[in-house]
Amino acid sequence: MGNDNKKRSYLFYIAIPVALTLYFSLLVLDRWAVSTPLNLHLENKIEDFNKKENINNIIIGGSNAFYSLSAKFLSVNTNDTWYNLSISAEGFSDQNYIELLNQDLDFKKRQNVKNIFYSSIYYYRNGEIGLRNSSKRQIDGSNRFSIKPRFSGFTYLKRFLLNRKIFIDYPSQNEAGDIIFRSGLCDNERIFQRFKIEDFDKIYTNILYKAEALHSIFPNSTIYIIFPKDYIEEGSLGFYHKQISELKLFFKERSMIDNNTELFSSIKIFFQEPYSFEELCDSPSHANPVGRETRSEELLSWFNISTKSSSVQESE
Repeated sequence: MGNDNKKRSYLFYIAIPVALTLYFSLLVLDRWAVSTPLNLHLENKIEDFNKKENINNIIIGGSNAFYSLSAKFLSVNTNDTWYNLSISAEGFSDQNYIELLNQDLDFKKRQNVKNIFYSSIYYYRNGEIGLRNSSKRQIDGSNRFSIKPRFSGFTYLKRFLLNRKIFIDYPSQNEAGDIIFRSGLCDNERIFQRFKIEDFDKIYTNILYKAEALHSIFPNSTIYIIFPKDYIEEGSLGFYHKQISELKLFFKERSMIDNNTELFSSIKIFFQEPYSFEELCDSPSHANPVGRETRSEELLSWFNISTKSSSVQESE
């Protein structure tokens, strides 16, 4: 009987309190480790945009645009000022990203923006629009209501022993908001194709929503929707081009019915060609320095043609 009482006392007064303390400590640690790198990333974006003068053009989107488009290249080659406002996972939900752009960016600076390149990989990831619409994650990647850590205590211990810190630094950026490719950042050995196009109607509806929201935040801007480069394996290229052709036709027919032909015209929407494997960094939508240069050059060439075509139409 005495031993049973001792076991109960140990369980209730030592084991359970220690276990609960470790669990809640892991939750706090997990949220801090997940949030800290992304919060620094977001703060850099906001502070840079708000303190810089004469930012006339911006790139927005997720990490596909942060890794793979260069605002510095566009600034040099257009004799105008561009800034890369792309953030990780596009803020994990459309609402998060739009609130950041609307609430954290200086109002007067937003009025100066003339052109916006919006580049989203989620149109090429079936199901992601629905997941983003229902996401409970905050813009820093944390989940306010989660009772399950994203990473285990063993993971954090391993990171500390190997790197002497428990969180993974988000890549740094240059003065134009572009990623800085540090040594060891890119590793394309485990990359495989992830292209699986989203439902056409969902893409169309999401573009309308984004265009309206962005026009209200940047009232003097022209918005260009960029379907980004993505890695497509050689055997799937035919299917990829077939899907893109079908999506273009869907846009043309649906926009005529809805009287939205200008937004969905070829001078406002651009489909970039797929990456080669040699142009990849660490995922099928992340370019290495060579891929970024190729993608930025391709986009600029289209943009120059688009703006000329738009000028001709306005003069007629």
